[in-house]
Amino acid sequence: MYALNSEQDASPTFPDAEAFACIKKELGLSLDSIYSSISLSPIAATSLGQVYKAQS
Repeated sequence: MYALNSEQDASPTFPDAEAFACIKKELGLSLDSIYSSISLSPIAATSLGQVYKAQS
């Protein structure tokens, strides 16, 4: 299990603009209308996606 965790932690990120476009497309709203703030770059990445810190 530890080996899988370390591999996920080392996964490369994909472009932030692409991530933000996916959020906007999936939710049908602009990021500004959903979140009062969102990090400009991910705080974590895995093989399944990446994580941004945001507040609504």
